[in-house]
Amino acid sequence: GVFRVGINQKTQWLAVTKPYVSFSGSFDAPVYKSNGRRQLLGLGCQFNTDRAGDSRFKSLQGNLSLSFTKALDRKNRNKLSLGIYGGFVQRSINYGALTFDEQFQDGVFSEDNPISETFGREKFFFFDCGTGIAWSYTPNKHSLFSVGASVSHLLEPNVTFFDVKTSLHR
Repeated sequence: GVFRVGINQKTQWLAVTKPYVSFSGSFDAPVYKSNGRRQLLGLGCQFNTDRAGDSRFKSLQGNLSLSFTKALDRKNRNKLSLGIYGGFVQRSINYGALTFDEQFQDGVFSEDNPISETFGREKFFFFDCGTGIAWSYTPNKHSLFSVGASVSHLLEPNVTFFDVKTSLHR
């Protein structure tokens, strides 16, 4: 094809007290194509946003991607593809929207009842990148077989949640 566009919306009603709603979209297209060399260079972008629960947890992720595909045989049945992506992730949580057990006294809820929870600092913004490789085989127009592998968090970004620093491993 010349280009691809995808949009997706997903709702998980039973996951949390308020539904977890995800929106995502992607676009990719070839920026260079050589029929003589049987290769293709593609460029794309993806985004994903989520929101969930009483805490109004939100996340936003945006990526740019670059791919290279090379046909390994004369009939273009065997293809090898390499790709890389890079982007950002932003997450947030609203502690003020939460309720705690201490606020229920004698079965009655009151926002004025003191809570003993201590809130730490969160670092929810980080850059991320990854890479992948895939091989595909098309024996006929009705069948396609493919296998691949990818690695995310190449920079091993750090995330802080409740004052605990966590590195996202590859």
